[in-house]
Amino acid sequence: MALTGQVPFHGENIATLMERKQSDHPTPPRSLAAGIPEDLEQLCMQLLQPLPEHRPTGADLLERLHQGSEVSHTRGFAYLSPAATHVGARRFIGRGPEALRLRGAYASVCTDGRPAVVLLCSRAGLGKSALIRHVTDELRRSAVVLRARCYERDGVPFKALDSLVDALARHLRQQPRPELAPAVAALAPLFPVLQTAAAGAEPPSRPADHLLGPDAFAALRHLLARLTAPRPLTLWIDDLQWGDEGSVRALQALLAPPDPPPVLLIASYRSEDRDTSPALRVLQDMSLAPGLSVQAIELGPLDPEETLALASAVLGADTAPARLAKLAAEAQGSPQFVHDLARFVAHGRGAAPEVTLDELLEIRIARLSEPQRRLLDLIAVAGGPVHAATALRAAEVAKDARVVVHELLGLGLLRSLSAADGERLDAYHERTREVVLAHLDGTALRALHATLAAALAAALAAQPDDHADHELLSRLYRGAGDVPRARHHAGLAARAAATARDFDRAAAILLRTSEWSPAEAPALHIQRAEALARAGRSRAAADAYLAARTGVDRETQIECSAHAALHLLSAGHLEDGRKALADGFTTAGLALPAASVRGRLAALWRRGRMAVRGLQWSERPASEVPRAALARVDLLRAATVGALVVDPGSAADIQAQHLLLSLETGEPSHIGRAIALEATLAAQLGPAGRPRCLAMLAEARALAQRLNDRETTYLVEMVLLLDAAQTGDFAAVLARAEALTANADLALPHARNLVDGHGLLALLQLGRLPLLAERLPPRLHAAAEHDDRCAQVTLHGLDLWLRLARDDLPAAHAALAAAERAWPHPPALGYHNQHLQLTHARVVLHLYTGHPARAVAVLQDDAPALARAGVAQTHAASVLMAELGARVHVAAWRQQPADTTLRRAAARAVDDLHAHGAHASAALLRASLHPESAASLLRAAADEFAASGRAIHHATALLRLHDPAGAAALGALGVVDPDRLAGVLAP
Repeated sequence: MALTGQVPFHGENIATLMERKQSDHPTPPRSLAAGIPEDLEQLCMQLLQPLPEHRPTGADLLERLHQGSEVSHTRGFAYLSPAATHVGARRFIGRGPEALRLRGAYASVCTDGRPAVVLLCSRAGLGKSALIRHVTDELRRSAVVLRARCYERDGVPFKALDSLVDALARHLRQQPRPELAPAVAALAPLFPVLQTAAAGAEPPSRPADHLLGPDAFAALRHLLARLTAPRPLTLWIDDLQWGDEGSVRALQALLAPPDPPPVLLIASYRSEDRDTSPALRVLQDMSLAPGLSVQAIELGPLDPEETLALASAVLGADTAPARLAKLAAEAQGSPQFVHDLARFVAHGRGAAPEVTLDELLEIRIARLSEPQRRLLDLIAVAGGPVHAATALRAAEVAKDARVVVHELLGLGLLRSLSAADGERLDAYHERTREVVLAHLDGTALRALHATLAAALAAALAAQPDDHADHELLSRLYRGAGDVPRARHHAGLAARAAATARDFDRAAAILLRTSEWSPAEAPALHIQRAEALARAGRSRAAADAYLAARTGVDRETQIECSAHAALHLLSAGHLEDGRKALADGFTTAGLALPAASVRGRLAALWRRGRMAVRGLQWSERPASEVPRAALARVDLLRAATVGALVVDPGSAADIQAQHLLLSLETGEPSHIGRAIALEATLAAQLGPAGRPRCLAMLAEARALAQRLNDRETTYLVEMVLLLDAAQTGDFAAVLARAEALTANADLALPHARNLVDGHGLLALLQLGRLPLLAERLPPRLHAAAEHDDRCAQVTLHGLDLWLRLARDDLPAAHAALAAAERAWPHPPALGYHNQHLQLTHARVVLHLYTGHPARAVAVLQDDAPALARAGVAQTHAASVLMAELGARVHVAAWRQQPADTTLRRAAARAVDDLHAHGAHASAALLRASLHPESAASLLRAAADEFAASGRAIHHATALLRLHDPAGAAALGALGVVDPDRLAGVLAP
């Protein structure tokens, strides 16, 4: 147990366990834990011999333990250093922030009375288990801590729960709880170990059906709940990468509402198993569980000072500082490497010469048998996990295969990964791989690549559905020099990754393949761009399209320029997007829209031509339309969409060109999308453009249905979402957004961002702040990671409202600053939608902090640029500016009620808002100006807000009516200071 962390024998009951002890030999310790010296393993195995006469006597032990007190090592063999047993080796060093987070998670359970989950992971050897043991040792002084662990080759169902119940049984044996007997009895048929805890009897055999039925589930939940008194219970499950899906789902259900037990669940696992372990894939879903606090902690290497402190603790204070520093540097922040290296370094005077990590690995490798070395070489050249059976077949290890693998695992040269399709083997650390590869020449490397490729190809031929290893096979064929086969399998791997919706991986495979095949690089770059677009990475997709323009025909250059411009402009990279657009227009022989008087006249002429011409067109299949004509349509469409995202008022001219050219080609799918974009332009006009918008949508929908064109259907539904937003029907906006999100794979990133943004805005308008707080952070993270500036401005603006609801002013200022950083374009060079969003955020923050004069100044500063911009021509922008103007002027007058000039300005602003059709908002503000009719105005506003489901506005109107239900409603939504937030909407 002291050497490996586990007992030498296991059994379902005491009788079985005793029988195994008397007849079986245990697993060698070095196959279970790294770094155990060979002579110590031999002694351990002799002490565990079944027959007493075969075990060493006391005299034998004394002689063997005291012989050869000198420490020595050679390049081929090494003895255990006294440092391995130094008292300082048992001290815990470092990890202060992570330990603080674990303690904080437990404190939150104590305070809130609700369960919390900590998912803690790291690469092997970085000390995750030591950290958790250190913290839980502190907790168990005053609370119950149950420690469990999953084992790789444990075949029982509900692995994690089984181990957890074992810990529970041990606890109940030490601290009996008679009142828990009924719950224990209900669980005993499934977990017989509990029967021994309850009655001291031998447990019955486990039943054939290992189902966690409702009664057993309720009993386990009851047991955990009762163990939480007087302080919450802590459950720690280690090595969950070797668990099973059923355990993880059961744990999630145990902690789910209603009335979950107040426990802290700590699940620790190896991060390198995240993509292969079925249990860990299910574990990631736990963060989506409603009402459950989940935080993830990923341990990195120790920092240099902590590593040095650990080396000093392990080797002793009398070790030379230079030696300590060298060992710490070699360990690279890995506590495991510190201890491994310390086994070869004595402390104090007369110390043996230290070894580097590479030398330590070479010592271990030099001691391998020929089959072990061959297996290690093959896994090193693979560059990643390999099916154990395939690797063993390639290494021609047929006899004692498990012993060969176990010894490599025990030496810390290989690691085993749990996967749904069986065990995989990989190098324990990248340094191991580097040391192995450094000793192989080019000929040997090619031969090893070819050998493993042949074994893997044979395995795939036997199981053709196993697509996961095509990527590995492509790399192996490339290493063997067989480029055609490498390209073939890379294509299969990319398609498999895309089918699994792992678009980033597909893009990485395609990039690597393009480097192998220069002639095919443009086509591969286009495929890579499409994968990146589906992953939501507009900027990266644009770069891939631009890379594809080299060495291709004119039509492909235009198409790639169009796609690149669309992605760049819609993600807010305006300079690069305009350059890509200009390059495309030049190649296509088109003129960019001009902002001059002549350009405006040309735009009016085109719009007039459209009005006279109508939507008549003669259908032609795409095969009969010149490819250059369709490429020009795509280029004009990209320019239109880019303008709609940033400056919709400037899109009318370019959209007229787009629609005219589409109708002239006669190709129906291009025409359907052009008509849908025309409907988008009409929707921007609000009520005045709604009839034309709906007529255009009907035309586009009919075409999409006839052609079964799902992309155009998505676009039509998206325009209907915009129409619902224009009419203030936010319940419909949310419903449409959620329906479109379910089909988001049909849309480019800018369309998904628009749907997401409107869906989140609808949550804010409907007062569903908790759901907004849950959905917003991952979208913000993705927008920042993908360098999508437009999305960042929108999302940070929504985040500002959440921060104000929590009355967290520093965070609100930080949200505004982040939004401003995301949009570096000066408004003087062009006023965009995003500038208007920033203006809105600044005004809201000034009103919340009680500075209406500053808010007035913000609007006045923006007024000239806004008046010149096309943004001002849209209905939504004009309503928003009217509402902001009314709010700030009413707030300014409320601070100086004697100023009649301010009152007149406020009254004009409110009248202007009413004229824009925002009657409820105008009534809410007018109540401040007309106290004599305030009650009726506020009541009318409250009724209209209630009918439209705008919960925050409705509660604000009630608050201004001095109805206690208003403050209560805002409090129920999570608003910390209802009066202050209401002051933003109704000063």
